Amino acid sequence: MDGGERAVTEAGTGPNGRGSAGEPTQTMRGFDEFSDIVDYIKQSTYQIWDRRNIGLIYRYYTPTTVVHTSDGDTFGRDQVIVNSLTKMAGFPDIRDFIEDVIWTGNDRDGYRTSMRWTWTARNTGYSVYGPPTGRRVVVRGIANCVVRGEQVIEEWVVYNELSLIRQLGLDVEEVLRRQQAGAPPPALGPDGVGEVERLVGQEPPPELPARPAGGGFDIEDLVRRSTHEIWNRRMFGKVEEYYAPNYLCHGASDRELYGIGDFRGDILARIAAFPDAAMHIDDLYWNDDGGGRYRTAVLWTMIGTHTGPSLYGPPTGRRVRVMGITNHIVEGGKFVQEWTEWGEFNLLKQLYAPPAG
Repeated sequence: MDGGERAVTEAGTGPNGRGSAGEPTQTMRGFDEFSDIVDYIKQSTYQIWDRRNIGLIYRYYTPTTVVHTSDGDTFGRDQVIVNSLTKMAGFPDIRDFIEDVIWTGNDRDGYRTSMRWTWTARNTGYSVYGPPTGRRVVVRGIANCVVRGEQVIEEWVVYNELSLIRQLGLDVEEVLRRQQAGAPPPALGPDGVGEVERLVGQEPPPELPARPAGGGFDIEDLVRRSTHEIWNRRMFGKVEEYYAPNYLCHGASDRELYGIGDFRGDILARIAAFPDAAMHIDDLYWNDDGGGRYRTAVLWTMIGTHTGPSLYGPPTGRRVRVMGITNHIVEGGKFVQEWTEWGEFNLLKQLYAPPAG
């Protein structure tokens, strides 16, 4: 997906597929008892996780469903079932709380959804991290899906795994060593392949064309332009132009950033660690809540080489690829709040994986 298409909803619907009186207005052919796509996402998640009906994955996923995670891709619903069983066995009392669902599409062409969630549980069973610790955890994440005919055909999942490991009371470096024992080197290799596609030759990063005068507010332009100018063109002074003074960012690994100063500092730290970093928007859609308020879903990839100082230790020279998902709230033409998740623990795996051979 190139993220270029705009959000498409059924005529006359609000952000959750309901009219002004609250009645369902979406047509949901092929979705049986569900009133709209938000209802589908919430109810299917509730039935699988809170009601412990993992067998419903046979209904809601296909034999060829692809799930993209920070650790790589899995294929087929059988693997979704295996991963779900492993998680539920480690955290038997798991409860999922869905905070928001952003969506676009229709029942003919399919839907794209972004579900932001928090799950809580006590680790009383064996998990991928080892024996039970008895610790209670609170884990935040975002899952983007492509849904057609009541089935998820593709999914992207990111969650705060680094925070989960810390909440379990485990030593992050020890977990990293155990998981990497015998693991292959990262896909990009220790030095990457070629250069990061942010610059062309000796030319500076390209500028986006100026917005047409008098065209009104454009949510897609705000997201794409701000991302390119701040992350790829390094125009850090533009943060004030696009973000509200009291901006609130709920970041990866439970980072809470308050105000433009904290937010800009976080961006600077990440780019200083990966000076050639390039940010790519892979998919983008939104819901217009009316009154100038929007909720966005942004699937992105950052590629860069670890040649600068950072909280991850001395530069390793490793090329990394990081997948992330961001949900924004936009009001008055500026970003006012965001929730961002990306695989920080997987980043550590890429930086410190044993060399090939």
